[in-house]
Amino acid sequence: MAGTGAPEILVADDEVAIACCVAMLFRRAGHACRTVHDGLSAWRALKEDRPRLVVLDLQLPGLSGFELCSRIRADPELASMHVLVLTGHGLSLRADWRRRVDADRFLLKPVDSRVLVEHVDDVLGQPSADELELPERDVVLPLA
Repeated sequence: MAGTGAPEILVADDEVAIACCVAMLFRRAGHACRTVHDGLSAWRALKEDRPRLVVLDLQLPGLSGFELCSRIRADPELASMHVLVLTGHGLSLRADWRRRVDADRFLLKPVDSRVLVEHVDDVLGQPSADELELPERDVVLPLA
């Protein structure tokens, strides 16, 4: 994180409801979080806040998630940042697409809330979701 109060996680999704739900889950799990809804805002937030993790939809207006991943990996100050792709774009799970997008993890919407938090905690080296107070019922995020 860039400094005190800076978010640990940036959620970039053009579907406002999905971004808010994801951010809510992360906050419940104890993570500071910021949401943005287009690629240009995501890039500015990444440069400004330097979060440890970006949770990224591939189909963002302005700059796509593909372009953002490329920029992150090409920027020496951001290249080590963790990237988790959370997308409704099923092709992103194919091996050839995963190689094109240099992300640490790929999850397809809809995703179970516990699975999402477990992936984030694993990437950030946090306690498992089993130790957290998450909703009893699974929250499944809808397709964008």
